[in-house]
Amino acid sequence: MFFTRTSAWNGIGNMAIEPLLILSELTQIHDLKFLTLLTWSSVLASRCLLRKKKAWCPICYEDWEQNGIEIHEPLLWSIGCGSFGSTLYFGRIKMISWSE
Repeated sequence: MFFTRTSAWNGIGNMAIEPLLILSELTQIHDLKFLTLLTWSSVLASRCLLRKKKAWCPICYEDWEQNGIEIHEPLLWSIGCGSFGSTLYFGRIKMISWSE
């Protein structure tokens, strides 16, 4: 149940704000909002902002691992417009359901 709701942490609503405030307090890093979509909340529509299915690029993960780059999940992969992500990653993005 927890995993199915964490996708909202990438959004622009309360489910994104609350974890950010807690992490900022715990880490004493107060510019974490720049790692989120929250700074864009005045220009982004919240409806259909986030993907319903998790997306990732296996080639990117392999490249990062081979080059000693920390494995991470770019925020771009969570944005709801599939063609935007697919264009930037040349169709290499894979998707699974958040509930899987």
